[in-house]
Amino acid sequence: MVTLKRDLGKLSGYATIIGILVGAGIFRVTGEAGALAGSAVPLAYLLFAPIVICTALAYSVFVSTPLGMRPGGAYIHISRTFGNYYLGFIAMWMKLLAFIGAISFMSTSLGEYMTFFIPETDPRLWASLTMVLFYGINLFGIRHYGMIQTIMLAVLIVSILVLVIPGLFVVNLKYYETLLPKGFSGLLAAMPMLFFSYAGFETLAQVAGETKDPTRTLPMIFVKGVLVSVFIFFFMAFVAFGVLPAETLAQSQSAMADAAAVYLPPWGAGIVAIGAMSAFLTSINGSILVPSRMLFVFSEDRLLPPFLAAVHPKWRTPHVSLIISG
Repeated sequence: MVTLKRDLGKLSGYATIIGILVGAGIFRVTGEAGALAGSAVPLAYLLFAPIVICTALAYSVFVSTPLGMRPGGAYIHISRTFGNYYLGFIAMWMKLLAFIGAISFMSTSLGEYMTFFIPETDPRLWASLTMVLFYGINLFGIRHYGMIQTIMLAVLIVSILVLVIPGLFVVNLKYYETLLPKGFSGLLAAMPMLFFSYAGFETLAQVAGETKDPTRTLPMIFVKGVLVSVFIFFFMAFVAFGVLPAETLAQSQSAMADAAAVYLPPWGAGIVAIGAMSAFLTSINGSILVPSRMLFVFSEDRLLPPFLAAVHPKWRTPHVSLIISG
């Protein structure tokens, strides 16, 4: 019987969790959140940190047990702990639909960013090509997925450093003289929107069945990966709202690029656009991975037709589930 292959290493694990977290949210919704919370957006990102870290700790405990050796993540935990497969199915089915919706959103957003480099092209064309590309990457094996994810994350990190480090020297602290410029109600109104940035960090648990030594490596990857992402969110938002008024960022379709244009040379906007594209790409790559593994484990437990648990004999990936979810 052909099974999934344990070929995802520690570095690829970090690339998965950080790549999914530092994705569409920070580049897409940060400016929009400024309309509600003003310059309190960096504070809002920090306020989420304890909640997300506590959740990451819970996942760390789960993946350190023998159940953490299997694919399926929270579904395995719910179904085996409570002895109710249907409860786990219902809970994770909603998450599966959310991931499919997120893939559509991020692919379209990537298409819009591509028009920065190639104007007068249809964003939907880029979205479709992106989906086909990452379907192929995920089809050809978890090792190829991890390698591509790591390379794209490296590009993203370089872009973030180019954006943040020079920006720290030009931050105007007068924009932070008022802690809550839109009041506490404005802060609360912006937080649901900003939580989108933290969505998906539990993705790594879905591929525990393909991770090398998951009960030892995944717990630390969860915690450290979330902490790194929190710092990235805070400093990116701190720089953006420290160099431009919140009102300006709120009206922008590309808040980070507009902020970078204040202190970087003309080519700086291109660097930020590349960073944003890398963020979307790492998120899309990881998000395509997850629904296929959910369908795979549902099928293994006979909650869905058995053909969804088929594994490609050469690439050792759930190719049928990838087609359905992608």
